[in-house]
Order: sequence, then C-alpha cells, then structure tokens
Amino acid sequence: MGVVTSVIPVAYIVEELGGERVRVHALVPPGASPHTFEPVPSDLRKLAQARLFVVVGGGFDAWSDKLLGAAPKGLETLTLFDAPNLKPLEGTTTITAKNRLPRRAARRKRRGRAGGGGAVDGGGSGRQGILPEAPGRLSPEVDSVGYVRIGRELGNAKTRKYVAFHAAWPYFAERYGLEKVAVVQEFGGEEPTPREVGNLVRDARAAGVGAILVEPQLSPRVARTIAAEFGAKTVLVDPVGDPGDPARSNYEALMLFNTRAFGRALEGKRN
Repeated sequence: MGVVTSVIPVAYIVEELGGERVRVHALVPPGASPHTFEPVPSDLRKLAQARLFVVVGGGFDAWSDKLLGAAPKGLETLTLFDAPNLKPLEGTTTITAKNRLPRRAARRKRRGRAGGGGAVDGGGSGRQGILPEAPGRLSPEVDSVGYVRIGRELGNAKTRKYVAFHAAWPYFAERYGLEKVAVVQEFGGEEPTPREVGNLVRDARAAGVGAILVEPQLSPRVARTIAAEFGAKTVLVDPVGDPGDPARSNYEALMLFNTRAFGRALEGKRN
C-alpha cells in the first residue's frame, strides 16, 4: 500500500505501524523546513500513486491544502490535528504540532465519498486501516521511548530550563517537566529584533542557560551570535529527522537523538 505523508516524523510512525504492508514517502525532504516548503507537480504525481495521504493539520503543513485541492478522488486522507478530544496547549503555535503525533488518536475522512467509511488497508489484518488504532500499536521499543528512557536520561539534568531556535518543543517540555525560557524566532523565517535579542540574552543569563538548541533545517548563524552574548554554546536537535542518517533514521532513533541533545543543553553553564 502506498502512503504519502507531509513530513518525515509522520512517515516514521506510519512505517512502524504498517511494517512491510506499506510503502511510505514523505514530501518534505531532510534538511528542508516544513514551514517554507512549497509542493511541486511531482508531489501531485506521488499522491496519484498513493492510497493514503497523512498530514498534521492545524496550520502546520498548510501547503498540503494545495495538493489536496488537486488530488484524485478516492484518495484517503488522514489529518492528525483533527483527532477527537485533542486539546492543544494554550499559547502554542502550529509550528509545534508534530510533537504530539505519537500519542494522539487520528480521524480519517474519505475524499469524494459520502460517509467517510471504508478500509484504508486491504492487507487481510481484519482491521479498518493501519492508522486509526495507532495509539498503543507501536512496537514496545518505540512505545517505551516516550515513557521510560527519555525520562531517565533527562532526570538528572542540572537545569530544567532551555532556549530553542523556535517553539517546536512545548509538548516534549510539558511531558518531561522542562521550561522554555525563550526562542530565537517566534515565527519561522523572522529574524529577532535587537530588543528581542536583548531580552533573550537577559533571560537566558538569569536562568543559567548554557546552550541554544538549533536545528539542521534552519541556519544557526543568528543563534551562535546570540549564544556568544551570554557565554553559551549551540546544541543540534532535529524536529524532522533524516532517513539517511542512522542516528535519526526512524522514530525511536530520532527521539533518543533529541533526548541526548536536550541532555547536553540542560547541563547549564560551566564555571
């Protein structure tokens, strides 16, 4: 079964859930920002060859609307952000939507068909599709990452406060008792003003923050300059992942990669 997803983390989860029964392709490539991505005609051709298109929704991958408007009838779509009873954290922006994927139920809707019913997967499993029952269906290794190993690795951090390049981590922070002090960019692609830089440096210095979390999808130049202002370093985290890098090539690996990055960032300043 062919499945197209908007971003790589969703592809990781679909691959874990579907196993050998699915062939998954993420539209946003490694190293590209989901917030500035623009689909091209070849992306529409990929959808034409797929049976299911999985998007985050909530404005995070709004560019997918362009594809859906021209997608062939009968394409099954699944919008994770439309899950029943989902309650976004107050004050979060759509830039953070990917962080809630593993633990949220998903709602299906069928394009071009009344009622929204029907099975996504005809692989003989006896279930209606591969994703509606996603919560709790991950392998024990992947499922346990978010409950045991991350908490253990972050449990002895010297500080619980962090500064990130942008607000991609509120759900991660909430689960593991971390506190965001500031972000370099409130919105993707917008450089901070001198006043915002001054406030960030002041707050980070007062909180004893020793690092700024940067991302491979965005230039670290500004973050490095700001970090130097309060004697901090930069630490690489990756909210997207990269199938070509073994350290970030699946969901479990990516979560552990980011956990260790947070661990380094939470070491605080060295005397």
